[in-house]
Amino acid sequence: MTHRMHILVIDDYPLMAQALDRILQRDGHRVVVAASGREGLDCVDRAQQQGDPFAVVITDFSMIDLDGLAVAEAVKRTSSLTRVVLLTAYLLPDGAQQPPHVDWLLTKPPKLADLRAALADVSCDRQRCAAGHR
Repeated sequence: MTHRMHILVIDDYPLMAQALDRILQRDGHRVVVAASGREGLDCVDRAQQQGDPFAVVITDFSMIDLDGLAVAEAVKRTSSLTRVVLLTAYLLPDGAQQPPHVDWLLTKPPKLADLRAALADVSCDRQRCAAGHR
């Protein structure tokens, strides 16, 4: 079971964002939803300034204003301990390489088990990082 985390969901497709929001809240997480890459980065900056950074940012790969790779890079510059889960609707070939600045790469829509596994892994990783075990 993953501990409760502060999670940002960035997706310009409202139905996907709402579905992720409901699932994550049901699992006990605090969730903020942004409808674009730029809006998401504003949320990341605000959370960082308030001393309550996101543990995880789940971002869509393909968005009109900024793609998920640009979002991931900016998130890591702002908050290096924040983990990034990139969702893509594109078919991932077997053995697909994870892009830089991305901690998890999932096919969209993500299977619930895959999403929970990513969050559990990210959660453990953050605890090790916070304890200096990376």
